[in-house]
Amino acid sequence: MEPQTINDSVEMHSIIAKDYAKNLTMEESHQYAHEISKILPIKRGDVILDVGAGSGRITKAILEDHPYIKTYYALEPSKLADYFMVNDDRVELFRCLGQDIPLSDNMCDLSFASEVFCHLKETQDQIDILREMQRVTKIGGFVCILTTPINDTIISLYARIFRRPREHYFKPQSKPDENGRDVFFYRRRYLMGEVKSLLRNSNLTLIRMIPGHKKFGPFNVYLHVIAQKRESPSCRDSL
Repeated sequence: MEPQTINDSVEMHSIIAKDYAKNLTMEESHQYAHEISKILPIKRGDVILDVGAGSGRITKAILEDHPYIKTYYALEPSKLADYFMVNDDRVELFRCLGQDIPLSDNMCDLSFASEVFCHLKETQDQIDILREMQRVTKIGGFVCILTTPINDTIISLYARIFRRPREHYFKPQSKPDENGRDVFFYRRRYLMGEVKSLLRNSNLTLIRMIPGHKKFGPFNVYLHVIAQKRESPSCRDSL
């Protein structure tokens, strides 16, 4: 029987929601969430936007590590929102897509998306979400993309030689679908130029790229991007 491939990120996380939310309570996942919390440039009194908040593992870590956050907006369009674990007066959960964030312009000091962009197949979705994150972030505020593997041209060539495509499908630890087929989900790696182009098209200036723990030989593979909103008007409608 032919396996089923899923390209839509929301559908993907809805299919695996129950098992995935359970795995996110494990100690290893808890440690990872705190690592992300410490990477983000969070200040006292910040208003934060979390796009693709899932069941709230990073939300929980951030609130523990930064107790003086003012407001935390969490967006999760998939069924993972049904397992949201955080009960805090500062947190407001929205069940919506990142392409249409229900916040006014310049409301947030920092917006971030963790493990979101690597599952977006359509370029327009990437552009729309990043521009929405830019729109709701204050001038001088930060927009961060986390856990999206980013390779430069040399690493990408190295990966092709060893047949590691930038776009591929993976099978998480989940049950087959109702028809008994194995389900594979879309995942991608980005070229450095692609990420820089996304930032430019979204009125953002690259501040820092943070490498992951693993390397391709002497080269880094970057996992985290921190950008800052520029003062110039948004080019949101230019493409």
